[in-house]
Amino acid sequence: MADKDFQLRIITPERVFYEGTVDMVEFNTTEGQIGVLPGHIPLTVIVKPGILHITEKDGEKEAALHS
Repeated sequence: MADKDFQLRIITPERVFYEGTVDMVEFNTTEGQIGVLPGHIPLTVIVKPGILHITEKDGEKEAALHS
């Protein structure tokens, strides 16, 4: 049975920006928009400015990403 959530950690040069259990995360990279679901391969990307969408069991969170 596939996992329905996964552990997400977003790290900036200054701090851990977010750490928690999520159902999905969506954001813009230098290669285009990406959505990450449970079972996705481990990933390191360059994030572009835009809106970060995090879907958790109890709702959705958004944050502005900028450089």
